[in-house]
Amino acid sequence: MIPELSTLVALANGNVRLLSLLFGVGSFILGVSSIFAHRRELDRGTAQAETARNERFEVRKFRRRSLNGSLIASMGVIMSGLYWVTEPRLFSLFLLMILALLSGILVIAMFDMFSVGMHSLTDTRATDHKALLNEYQRRKQEHENQPLGPGEE
Repeated sequence: MIPELSTLVALANGNVRLLSLLFGVGSFILGVSSIFAHRRELDRGTAQAETARNERFEVRKFRRRSLNGSLIASMGVIMSGLYWVTEPRLFSLFLLMILALLSGILVIAMFDMFSVGMHSLTDTRATDHKALLNEYQRRKQEHENQPLGPGEE
């Protein structure tokens, strides 16, 4: 015998609500723990920063990443709140807030990836940059030490 459709919908609704509560709590814990992890990374980065430019970069990177962590934690609170929402309009408002937070998280993460990439390209502490600079200085020295040919002075 096939159970009634309303019974299946009620069971699915209960499972979805429970999943939203569990994912929300997990997202909240992930967001808060990422803030603490980025704080430890900030402390390590500022201790190793050789220039004021690198220290400012580390502070700005921490701000972006802690903002992302707080948005993830906020999204977890909203997802957990879906467990108690029964009105369809309020449910759709919560989903809209979750989508807005997700898009904000993605925008900040993309900007962070771009910023870190640009900083690594211009970072003078990199070993490749130092190797290229040493090679340039060696070739320049060799060129200066070459004897001048006839007609060159």
